[in-house]
Amino acid sequence: MNLRDTARAVYLLENDGSGLAERLKVELCSWLERHRITVMRGDQETLMEMYQHQTFVVIIVDPTTIAEGIQVLLSDLRERTEAKLICLSGEMPDEILISMLGMELDEILNTDISLSEAGARVMKQMLLWDFDAELRQSYLDLNERYELVLKHNEELEFLSKADALTGLFGRRYMMRKLQEEAARTQRSGHNYTVLIGSLDGYEALEEQYGKAISDRIIKEAAAVMTTSCRTYDIVARWSDDQFMLLLPETDMTWALVVAGRCRRNVERYQFSGDGSHIRLKLTVGMSEFRQADGVGGCIRRSEYALRESKMRGGNCIVFSSVVGSEISYTTYQGEETPSP
Repeated sequence: MNLRDTARAVYLLENDGSGLAERLKVELCSWLERHRITVMRGDQETLMEMYQHQTFVVIIVDPTTIAEGIQVLLSDLRERTEAKLICLSGEMPDEILISMLGMELDEILNTDISLSEAGARVMKQMLLWDFDAELRQSYLDLNERYELVLKHNEELEFLSKADALTGLFGRRYMMRKLQEEAARTQRSGHNYTVLIGSLDGYEALEEQYGKAISDRIIKEAAAVMTTSCRTYDIVARWSDDQFMLLLPETDMTWALVVAGRCRRNVERYQFSGDGSHIRLKLTVGMSEFRQADGVGGCIRRSEYALRESKMRGGNCIVFSSVVGSEISYTTYQGEETPSP
């Protein structure tokens, strides 16, 4: 709300007919108008209709003409407007006056006070309204800046986690997520699976086409890996041509589906390089997390599985499992039946 665009207006809330405070109302309205304060008069329905287009700094309520339901009326005004509430007390039973004092009124004007004092009290509430409005605006500005800082912090945090080339999460962030997932797994009892995928023949490709083309291929491969995963899977760049996938609450069966999808999508994708189209293949090693050997053991078994899959010719998926104290390997060519 821009204070410069807000007319300094007072609304006198009354019903038809005169009350015991009529003299003070008339004199106070004249006094305010002489001091260049706009005064409007009417009932509650008219007030709410006008409030859509006009901000009233002060609302003066004459309870002598609105004797019934004064508590409900004041609560409604307090909830629906930001104006300062002033009541003319007039002559009324003590119980009504006491109830009015409990309605968080900003001021009560008794008919016994002088006109100059009544006007001064209204002006004081108008100044307080200006001060409160400035505080509200300052709070809104501060909150807007806070939201902007949060947004910038999120961007900086992402940049600190991200791999510069691919935009994927980096190795350090992935290690943190693996530890967090291990703690969650201990509570839930649902294991997760770790996949490490490597592009076959990447070193020869880099030697043939150079760094610029090989970097572009890595970026395109990162996009293929990301779109091949589920929304809650985490993909990171593990090393030059290796990508790590963290599949939360996923056992070997469903991990094989994701790994097979990644392998097929990389194989079908036409990477562009120096005017020609290059087709690559993906080799995957994967293992399921076990509390017994922790995060480090899970990573090592995935790396062993990747090395084993390279030794078996690449373009395949090898799952490592622990049988007794020995690590065994099972090879897949996608989502087909495993072969020994």
